[in-house]
Amino acid sequence: PYYDGTDDYVNLTSYATAFAALTQGTIECWVQRESGKDATLFWMADHDQKDRFGGLMIGGSNSLLRWYIRDASLTIADELDSVPTISADTPHLVAIAVDSTGTLMCVDGESVSYTGTDNKRFFSSLTGQDVCYHGVAEGFTLGTLIGWTKGYLPLLRVYNIKLPLGVLRDHWEREQHYFGV
Repeated sequence: PYYDGTDDYVNLTSYATAFAALTQGTIECWVQRESGKDATLFWMADHDQKDRFGGLMIGGSNSLLRWYIRDASLTIADELDSVPTISADTPHLVAIAVDSTGTLMCVDGESVSYTGTDNKRFFSSLTGQDVCYHGVAEGFTLGTLIGWTKGYLPLLRVYNIKLPLGVLRDHWEREQHYFGV
């Protein structure tokens, strides 16, 4: 579906408890965002504590794939940015896969390098997650939604394991024709 950047998102809050228990996992999403616009692919947060959140997004100003796990109780947060930029107006399959052995960031079936602090954390590292969204994030002001996606988000998958690169590459190869690549 097309997200117009103003009021389109999917509320996944009823699944927040299940996602919050994941010590490892993979988030995989097809995305085609408009130039200069954010794409919030998956976001979890503690509605009452804005410094507790995790998610996967593409920044509109810098076009980097970003992975966050930030909790006020953690002395070091995970904040990873892809080294390559994610081009706008083109369909991409992006993924983050995390377990205790490390983090895999993937774009279009290929592993990409990233910068930042990688503590190999997934959603179970957060406390109090009670909201979850696809297409938007919750801001630091209580009840404010930010990071509205403008573009297409046709498919989101969340797995309870870290998928290997070969599986992510297979998804890219099998599905790209569905999304006009």
